[in-house]
Amino acid sequence: MGNLLPLILPIVFGLLCLVSFIMFIIVLIKIFKNGGALFGILSIVTCGFFALIYGWVKHKEWKLTKVMLIWTGCWAVAIILGFLMMATLIAFITGDDIMQEQAKISQQKTAIPAPANPRPIKVPIARPESTAATQPGTTPGPTTTAPVTPGTAATTPKPTVMPIPEKVATTTPAAAGTPIAGKTIDYDLELKNLENLIKLNDKNADNFYNRGFIYHHKGELQLAEKDYTKAIELNPKHEDAYFNRGLIYVKNQAYEQAIKDFSEAIKLRPNAADAYCNRGNVYYQTDKIEMALVDYNEAVKLSPVDADLYYNQGLAFLKQKNQDKAQNAFRTAAGLGHALAKKYLESPTN
Repeated sequence: MGNLLPLILPIVFGLLCLVSFIMFIIVLIKIFKNGGALFGILSIVTCGFFALIYGWVKHKEWKLTKVMLIWTGCWAVAIILGFLMMATLIAFITGDDIMQEQAKISQQKTAIPAPANPRPIKVPIARPESTAATQPGTTPGPTTTAPVTPGTAATTPKPTVMPIPEKVATTTPAAAGTPIAGKTIDYDLELKNLENLIKLNDKNADNFYNRGFIYHHKGELQLAEKDYTKAIELNPKHEDAYFNRGLIYVKNQAYEQAIKDFSEAIKLRPNAADAYCNRGNVYYQTDKIEMALVDYNEAVKLSPVDADLYYNQGLAFLKQKNQDKAQNAFRTAAGLGHALAKKYLESPTN
């Protein structure tokens, strides 16, 4: 009905004008006949206004009561319709402006960080720590000396999950900022652009995801988590938002929530080796080694030339005290160029 209103109003308005004109002619004839030529000309010059007033003065005498009622009613309704048409016209013009602004937003979206396929930190790496005391400033060396009681803090290797994405996809290189993936990003400029876009369109999940991505790089994890959550609310199938929010949960040691987010990312993208690996790392950190190995094994199937995955596999086998499988995993990682795996294999205590 709202779409038909701009068409119906002019038609009704035109009919009212036609009826008013007919009533005016009837009254005008009466005025020329009974009131004289001067009053008749005055009625024409005033566009019927004088005729309307004079007609009401003489309506009983000239028997014009019904005519005057119809004419006055048509005038009143026509005035109301005139205002409605004006409002409709303004709404149409405003709506057109909004459509043009939305078109501009669509064009601008290609000039901001794009969420098409960002690649946050692919594989958080863990390494075994030495059972020997380490001097400040030195790096613990990998070793498998004496059997270690599971859960011992000083000797339990832990994958370290970095919560910062590896790169941000962008087509707008800035003049100043922190280099990311070979490009320099001006965080303040990007945030300003994204905040303007969100003001214009707060229903676009990618706008919130992109802003969260920038906050993530800046280390403002609380704001990043909030934006990722908003992106997920607007688009429950936003796999990247689940993945990145999972990284933040790991940083905050909210492991159950991290597992849920990585699981959702896997559900949405079953070939997500990075999500399997990071979920495996969470299981590793919470001493669920069997489940960690299941995820590491799946990640290896999906990305069989990724040295980090074999290295993490080896760490999990070490936790199970399965030296043979750990050695095989480290050899594969070393063959693919993994420095820590090589160092482990070269260790005299190995």
